[in-house]
Amino acid sequence: MRFQLWMQDEYGQQSTVSPVTADLAEVFCFVTDRLNEANVNNALTLAEKKKNWEAFMPCFLSGDFDEKGHPRISDAIVYAGRAPGGVHSVVVRNESGVCDIKPMSEVVVPMYLYLGILDGGPWFAADEREEAICNINHRLTEGKSIYFVKFLT
Repeated sequence: MRFQLWMQDEYGQQSTVSPVTADLAEVFCFVTDRLNEANVNNALTLAEKKKNWEAFMPCFLSGDFDEKGHPRISDAIVYAGRAPGGVHSVVVRNESGVCDIKPMSEVVVPMYLYLGILDGGPWFAADEREEAICNINHRLTEGKSIYFVKFLT
């Protein structure tokens, strides 16, 4: 299976962001770089960054943590953009490596909005009460760019 990072901007236009690769970890590095460019590497204070992010990638957590105690993003459930008909979809990979595209509504694992690396760990979108945003259609996602992975056979 091959992968490619795509972006949908605030106007609904989609474009490729990365070359096609057989390594999903490479795609995650690409999206982290792009999200850091948009959300982190700017002159804003930390408080301003948390209010003024520009792009995100829906993600699911793996349930384990890195050596610093930060949650790891899962590569077994990956946001794949909108399927025909406008339904948000994910690709779910089982233990034997078989991938299946499903509507995101069928996934029972909570979804988070990944914004990049901030203060040495993954940064996830939160509202003004510091509660995690777990919905792509949340009001704070309006006008933002969204990244997703295309799975190519």
